[in-house]
Amino acid sequence: MTISIARMTNADATFYPTLGPFLCRRDVAAAVGAPLWDDDGKVWAVARDEAGRVLGFAGVTVKGDVATVCSAYVPGDAPEVWAAVAFHPHDAVNATAEARAEIAELAA
Repeated sequence: MTISIARMTNADATFYPTLGPFLCRRDVAAAVGAPLWDDDGKVWAVARDEAGRVLGFAGVTVKGDVATVCSAYVPGDAPEVWAAVAFHPHDAVNATAEARAEIAELAA
């Protein structure tokens, strides 16, 4: 399976159609341990399969050199999806200057 990661914020036109179905689900909140919030400035890494289906996601806030995962959800047992969305915070902090500028622009 090929996994692609899309970065988005709640300002993106595709955000609510993509993550909206997960935001208010009791089973998702229970799995995450709290309700999911789509705060301004949070950058979301969304894992999708070849057909565009959402496989999982992680919300990340970045302040300076610190990335904090606020919400992460992958249904079922899918370690390759967890690895894909878990790498996003590392990528946000350790990316090239150009990639960090892109992330900061998304979060602005």
